[in-house]
Amino acid sequence: MLGHRQLKMDDYLRIVRRRLWLLVIPTLVVGIATYFVAMRIPDRYTSQTLVLVQEQTVPDSIVKSATSGELNQRLASMQEQILSRNSLEPLVRRYDLLSDSASPMEDKVDELRKDIVVTPVMPMAETRANSLPGFFITATLSTASVAQRVCSDIHINVCRKRLRKPAIPSR
Repeated sequence: MLGHRQLKMDDYLRIVRRRLWLLVIPTLVVGIATYFVAMRIPDRYTSQTLVLVQEQTVPDSIVKSATSGELNQRLASMQEQILSRNSLEPLVRRYDLLSDSASPMEDKVDELRKDIVVTPVMPMAETRANSLPGFFITATLSTASVAQRVCSDIHINVCRKRLRKPAIPSR
């Protein structure tokens, strides 16, 4: 009986030779199918930038704060401004995004809005800080250079709108 004897290398090679088609055919079919599926998946490139928000370091007795409200509320406001139509429509026009579709501008802006994600940066646990130190802006588009430029433009626009120097008090 074969069940009681120890199999040797020759026995394993004979088993593999007899069942070779069970190994080769599924491997080829899965490999070819994977290749064709991978060729049909559209390219997507992600660019990310970090915007750090620094709280006022000059005491309120010397310089009155130009912004009112909590930092978390300001960050939420920035996110709304980043994803607003006024901010995204110039990017759609400048980089000719979604030009292959004949859809109206509102649909193109909505598509770009889905491709941009704003996520807050959580403060480190050791600092015991209550406010968010900043946020990430992530743009995922079909062209790497356009994704990088869109992300960079959004970062520049945020810095222009939000990071203003405090007024110097007159003497």
